[in-house]
Amino acid sequence: MVIKKTMALDNESYYLTHLFIINGVLPNKLTPMEIVVLASFMSLTGDITVDNRLGTTARKIIKDKLELSDGGLSNYIKAFRTKGILITKDDKEMIHPNLIPNSNIQDYQFRLINKN
Repeated sequence: MVIKKTMALDNESYYLTHLFIINGVLPNKLTPMEIVVLASFMSLTGDITVDNRLGTTARKIIKDKLELSDGGLSNYIKAFRTKGILITKDDKEMIHPNLIPNSNIQDYQFRLINKN
């Protein structure tokens, strides 16, 4: 039996749902609030995503939107680094590319095998 479901979501809910789905297979699980913070960064659009999705302007937007203190957001960023969610490439910090879904449609395929 194949379980299927199609969901049409707004931009932020798309990334939030994606992260909740893949969290079960991540080596270092994200907390629900870490998922909210990361989805907020992922859902940013426009010029801010071209230069640096995790830059000062983006952080201010996320901090204000989620009503986080400077220290609170810094703690999430530190946790993302520790968990391998954020990587540095060409002296630029970025979200690990394996975590970013296709921009319009993302399919998933899981296989569970009962060894008994």
